[in-house]
Amino acid sequence: MNARTRKLLAKVAIVFAVGGIAQLASGCSGCQDDEVNPELLAQISDDKGIKIGMKLDQAEREEAARLLASVSNARFPDRMVRRDSNAKLFVYLAAKSEKPDVIRAALRAMSKTHKAGRGGKGGRRAVDADYATVVATHLGSKDDKIVSAALSAAAHALNTGQPDARVLDAVLQIARTHAVDGGRIAAVNVIIKIPHYRRNPRIVAALLQILKDKSPAVLSHTLYQLYQSGVRELQQKPAFVSAGVQLMKHPDPAVRGRAARLLGTIARGNAEVRDKLRAMLDDKQPYSRSIVANALASFRDVAAIHLLVPKLKDMARNDHHIPYTTLTGKKSAVAHGARNATVHDTCAAAIEKLSAKLPKPWKRPSRKHEKSGREQNLASANAWYAKNKGEIPPLDAPPSEASAAPGKDKADAKDAKQEAQGAKTAVASTKGQAAPAGKPAPAPAASSR
Repeated sequence: MNARTRKLLAKVAIVFAVGGIAQLASGCSGCQDDEVNPELLAQISDDKGIKIGMKLDQAEREEAARLLASVSNARFPDRMVRRDSNAKLFVYLAAKSEKPDVIRAALRAMSKTHKAGRGGKGGRRAVDADYATVVATHLGSKDDKIVSAALSAAAHALNTGQPDARVLDAVLQIARTHAVDGGRIAAVNVIIKIPHYRRNPRIVAALLQILKDKSPAVLSHTLYQLYQSGVRELQQKPAFVSAGVQLMKHPDPAVRGRAARLLGTIARGNAEVRDKLRAMLDDKQPYSRSIVANALASFRDVAAIHLLVPKLKDMARNDHHIPYTTLTGKKSAVAHGARNATVHDTCAAAIEKLSAKLPKPWKRPSRKHEKSGREQNLASANAWYAKNKGEIPPLDAPPSEASAAPGKDKADAKDAKQEAQGAKTAVASTKGQAAPAGKPAPAPAASSR
């Protein structure tokens, strides 16, 4: 191909690209001129479905009918969703349609075309009373797939200074009592994103009730979301401490491990909790032994270095999965443990963090998750400990003397970031589809530690 031919082809490509952009900008490739299906137009009626204040004029009714014609696999085409003027129509269709696929498509589109507050950003429409009414109603649906779509739209009605009471009631009810584990997990995800949820008495009470759930998947996921989102403003901390202590006895290693991780953050200075955390270093399951090292670092128990250094010999993998079923019926799992990580890795990180305020802190010579790096860490830590153990508070020292504040919340935030990143790599897919035999499927909001 010569230079002239390449230049000609480049010009043709530009022409097609400009034409495509123009079609996208218009929101639809020729749909404005399409004839409206009379049967679909007849479905657009103010007298049907959920009662809302919104009314459509004739042009809007015709456009709503075109939207109905475009639904495929319970979704509207992206070009339809991107069109700003369709935002109110999605609310209307979610309220008035009797077809489950249309309702799900409309609720999904609502979550992408609206925002809490005044709206306007990125062309998004502000959430109003009609939006909240539609979402709250569908959160009570007997169709779990509709509930799933409604939860995706619920966040905008709750991410305000005053969350909509109807939507909040429905989400809390799902989180406490929904029959499907995935439903309760999805509702917890919505709750955790509510601004200042830690200071809302109703939400706090619901979270304490959720920590009595029978499902290990729900318990583990809720515990993770609590410590990952931060507990600085958390009300009723004594009640959460009590719940955490009870969950440290849970038969599932992920639940007792994550309970320990939460306690490491909310129970600092509590000698009883400190002793229970230290004892978990001898847990029979690697994941529990691994995460409790993080908990001791968050607790700022410098004296625990005496116990952590010997654990550097523990090279057991710390991964663990708890399967569950999502609201849409797919198989998934709550994933635990960073990719290729071992008990050694978390213990080494904990020692490094806890020693930060000592006269001669220890630094890991290697952060690689491989045998040679771990051997370097082990030799280095043993040599450092032999020289500096006299500077470390004794194990029987009271918490006020055996603890320090290495790295404070910045270190905890770094841990949380690493945990969230591990969740993305701990499973093979993020689409919620069943995994091959013998391998768990992904958990949409699962964590790694």
